[in-house]
Parts: sequence; C-alpha cells; structure tokens
Amino acid sequence: MDSVDSRTRGKVTLHASGAANSSSALSRRLVADVLFVLALHAAKDYLLVEVGVFWVLVRVLACGGLAVIMWLATSGQLQTNRTIEWPAIGTSSLLLFMRHAALFTTLYRLPFIRAILFTHFSPFWLKSLLSFSSVKQVSAIILALAASFCWDTQFSPGNFNDYLPGYGALLIEAVSSVALEHTEHVLSPSLGQPVSAAFSMLGACMFSLPLYMLRHILLGDANHRIPGLASLAVLPCLAYIILYFEPRASISTNVAVTSPRYVTFSYIATCAAAIVLGYLGLGHMPQSADFVVPVLLLYGVYPRPNQPSLAASSYYKSANRLAQAYLKDILSNPESRKIFYFLMLNMCYMLVQMLYGIWTNSLGLISDAIHMAFDCMAIAVGLIASVMARWPPNERFTYGYGRIETLSGFANGIFLILISVFIVFEAIQRLLDPPEMNTSQLLLVSSLGLAVNLFGMFAMGGHHHVS
Repeated sequence: MDSVDSRTRGKVTLHASGAANSSSALSRRLVADVLFVLALHAAKDYLLVEVGVFWVLVRVLACGGLAVIMWLATSGQLQTNRTIEWPAIGTSSLLLFMRHAALFTTLYRLPFIRAILFTHFSPFWLKSLLSFSSVKQVSAIILALAASFCWDTQFSPGNFNDYLPGYGALLIEAVSSVALEHTEHVLSPSLGQPVSAAFSMLGACMFSLPLYMLRHILLGDANHRIPGLASLAVLPCLAYIILYFEPRASISTNVAVTSPRYVTFSYIATCAAAIVLGYLGLGHMPQSADFVVPVLLLYGVYPRPNQPSLAASSYYKSANRLAQAYLKDILSNPESRKIFYFLMLNMCYMLVQMLYGIWTNSLGLISDAIHMAFDCMAIAVGLIASVMARWPPNERFTYGYGRIETLSGFANGIFLILISVFIVFEAIQRLLDPPEMNTSQLLLVSSLGLAVNLFGMFAMGGHHHVS
C-alpha cells in the first residue's frame, strides 16, 4: 500500500468540496436570475400596466411584512436580547422602500430587457463608475446608458419627458441598492443577517402603508379597477422572489460575486431569459439596442484586476481611501454613527422632495428641500469637523484642531444666510408673476417630510444638529 503524505492528503477532498459548493451556489444564482426575470415579467404584464406602480409596491411590501411578522412570531427571535440601532433600521427600511419603488418605476417606464439588465446589475455598474478603476469600463457603462436613452427617445427632445422619470428611477435604484448593501453589512454583526433583513422589510412595509392610506384619502383610488384572480396570484410569488429568494441567492454566492465566471454566467442567463420572455410574453421583438447595450454593459461590469497605472485611477483611489478613513472614524462612535444614518435618511428624502417640488412648481417644497440640503451639509461638515477636532497637535497647529467645529458652524451659518436671500428673491418674483402649480400629491410629499423629521427627532433624541 502506498504511504499517505500528511502534507497533501486533505487537499483533494477540500478542493472537490469547494468546487461542488461553488457549482451549487452558481446553480442557485442562475435559477434566481431566471425566476427574477420571470417574476418581473409577470408583474409588468399582469399588474403594472393595469393598476400602476404604487398599488403593486404597497401590496408586495405588505406580503413581505406579513411573512416577516409570522416568522418573528414563530421563530422566537423577538425573545433574544439584541442591541438595535433604530436609525440604521430606519435608514435601511427607507432604502429598501426606495429601491423597490424605483425598480417598479423603471420596469414600468423603460423597455423590458434593458430595464431588467440595468436594475439587476446596478450595484456592479454603479460601483464601477464610482471606483473609476478602468477608463474603458467607465466609458462603456456611460455609453450603454446614453445609447439606451437615445434609442428610447429617438433623438427627439419631445420624448425626453416620457423617459427621464424612468432613467431617474434607475439611478435612484442603483444608489439605493449600494447604500442598502452597506447598511445591511453594518447591521448584520449585531442582529444577524436574517433578523436585520426582517426588520428592514417590516419597516419598509410600515413606511408604505400610511403613505398609501394618505394617498387614498387625498386622491381617491376608486377608479382603479381590481385585477383578476390570475393577476392577484402573481403578488405573493413576486414578493417571495424579489424580497426573499433572489436576495438570499445573492448572499449565498457573496464570496464569488466578483469572479468573472459568476458575473458572466449570471449576466448571460438574465439577458437570455429577458429576451425570450419579452418576446414570448409581451410580444416584443428584440431591437438593435437590446443587443448593443447589453454587450457594452457586460464589458463595463466584467470584473478585472485593478491596474493603478492611470493617474485618474490613482487619484480616485486615494480619494476613496481618505473617504473610507473618515467614514470608519465616524461609524466607530455610536453617537456619530446615529447622526450619520440620519444624514443618509435626510439626503434620500431631500432628493425626492426637490425633484417633486421642481415638478409641481412648489416654492414651499423647493425651499424646504434646500433647507434640508443645507441641514445635511451642516451635519456632514459637523461630522467631518468632529473627526478633525480629534487630530493631535503638530508643529504648525500647536493647540490642535479643536476650534475647527466652531469654524464649521460659522461657515454653515453664512451659507444658510445666502440661500435665504435667494429664496426671498424667488418668492418676490413668484408674487409678481405666479407660476402654474401642480398640486397633485403635494400634501402627501409634505407629510412624508414631516414624518422624516419626526423620526429624526425620535431616533436622535433631538440632537441631530451637530453644528
């Protein structure tokens, strides 16, 4: 009998097991991709066209919230003592709500194939744009977005208003997905991934139901017809796939998420399923853009080893390292971490309020959004100043950086005075020449802003103005 080498006897078994696990994870990922495309195809064909985005969004989140309540009641997770960071839970819930609202809006307004690819791989192309690791990849992503937009609008400025909301929702979906991923990574160590995801889902459901009730009271949705039983049967399946099955498959393959093999197979499976189902279900023949744009996007999201040879790449990497150092210092302190999460929450709603104020010509919403923007800037400057104030003295600043917080407060006050002057002149101009206003859902958006501020007062203990 041959002797067994103790240095190599366990390597074959471990390698085989790892290969089997990797193959199984990839198989689950491909199945999740196909089911994700199938679920969104059914949502667009049976629900979105008939009843609209908000109707579908609220009911999908309600299905998820009901499932979470049942799971928490039967699993005994509520009896476990855990340290819960409510600002992080609130931020995660709002990001989850915004992500799925933007997903359904993009799916409703944009062509099916490109909407699926852009949203399903949004974290990949957004991170590639932000990291700026390759000029060619960044150029390919920008060219894919520009080509898709130009093809949809047919180079006609009159069609811009029809597709701009869809591409704006696509950007919101990408930002929300990346921010939600980061927030869940922060919550997972203390709560565990299943519990943090459950709380976020429950928070998103609780966030959507009052909005739906307020919208129903203000606008009255009696004209919306109730879809048939076949359409209603799509709701629980859609909720299960996009809220549980597909995210769980992504988590199971998190180790291989950046491997070229994983991304390529997942991308091809998603693209092929979208083309086939779009043709068979919706009767849409693939256009030239449905082949050109996916190729450009695949080149942009394809993982490659970092090549820091370009000056722009090294500049962005140094900037990223500096930002990560500040962020790590802020998140290490519980108080500053709460303020940071409220800052993210405030910024998300500030963007929504500004866009809606511009659309409705409401000076009240615009001025409140500007005030929120400067409030966010004050919080951000105060957080950075609090980090700098802890720097040790040196030969140039022998007394340290303790007064930097006072200077940051003074700068914020100057900026607030300047923007107040701008709002006064804008108000005078509107008094002399009143513009036409679209008051649709104006009270709804204003009430949502009040809810965000009340949540900030509750979660921050009334001390979120650090400057």
